[in-house]
Amino acid sequence: TTIWIDASRQPCSDVALIDWAGPYGLDGDVETFSIHAQQALDETATTWGPAELLGTVPAGTYEFEHEGAQLGTVYRYWVEAHHSTGASSLSNTETLNFLYPGAPAYTNILRASALDSAGVQVVVDFDETMTEQHNFILERKRADDPDSPFLRIDAMTAVGGVNVSFNDLGAHSQVMSYTYRVRVENLCNDSVDVSNEATTMLLDGTADEEQLVNTLFWNPYAEFPGSVSAYRIYRSENGGVPQPLVTVPASVTAYEDEVDQTTSTSGEFCYLIEALDSAPGPNGGVNYALSNTTCLSLPPVIWVPNAITVGGFNPVFKPVISFADLSTFRMEVYSRWGDVIFATDDADWGWDGTVDGAIVQEGAYGYTLWVQDGSGKQTMRSGLVNVLVDN
Repeated sequence: TTIWIDASRQPCSDVALIDWAGPYGLDGDVETFSIHAQQALDETATTWGPAELLGTVPAGTYEFEHEGAQLGTVYRYWVEAHHSTGASSLSNTETLNFLYPGAPAYTNILRASALDSAGVQVVVDFDETMTEQHNFILERKRADDPDSPFLRIDAMTAVGGVNVSFNDLGAHSQVMSYTYRVRVENLCNDSVDVSNEATTMLLDGTADEEQLVNTLFWNPYAEFPGSVSAYRIYRSENGGVPQPLVTVPASVTAYEDEVDQTTSTSGEFCYLIEALDSAPGPNGGVNYALSNTTCLSLPPVIWVPNAITVGGFNPVFKPVISFADLSTFRMEVYSRWGDVIFATDDADWGWDGTVDGAIVQEGAYGYTLWVQDGSGKQTMRSGLVNVLVDN
């Protein structure tokens, strides 16, 4: 019989194991076996390089380990038996592919966007033609400490055409900015690609109750696959849906919002920033990233008249209130002995200077009113109102 060989390898290794059986029934004993190989010179394995003697083993040995094969190429192996008669016999050839998992042509973080409550969503775009499985590993570090190491947060396995997205729910996106990257490993656990680094926006602000101006400031978003083309600012009032307020150039990272024309609101204004990518997303849409949401509250502005004239000018005692949650309004008016003679939960319903339809005596009467701002903080105001009667 002839020599029959088989060749195999462990995935990702550069070692081939060649084993064989025979020959049998030939003249002369086998004294040694020599193991040979050729390396393909092209991807189709139609052209081969020169034969290489890998080693020689004594008779009775039926396996050989070839270590150090060049990954990404094809080898073919055969064994030659050397007989005591000086004759030799050849085995079949066995071809072995040392394919190595290739890297994606590109890996980009499309956006690192703050989630509504907490955490960050990281959306990844990569080579959709990649047919081999790779591990996508999300790593992050604090943006305010650029020298700190990246820490592994999450990982998933994917091939081209699969959406890769991470929700980093452990990120405190309301109080901190983070830098993310995605490292790609093949199934040999070798790093073969690293994405761009993306730094989230952290939005903060201050409320000026005297000037009725809310000032916003944020750190620049970095880095889109393209570049930041602009920042769009959204504002919501009274817990409503955020509405576009203004769009500012990419060079601007602060904005003053004058709210003196919005006195009918509860005084709480919530903002978020949308960074816009100059490059379109994979499907041609606008790529974007969102900041955290920050809310600013102005204290209620309360004006209370100090006198009313029953039957004359300004006959009803009613405060004028701005920047307050009027659903929590309460006002009480007291007699000179501290008894409640008028009470209302309606800010539009004032006291007309009467009790049970009868006009009270002229003089000073105490009052207390309560109201909350948009964040739920209660404000109390007490004082005196003078009642005059126009005869």
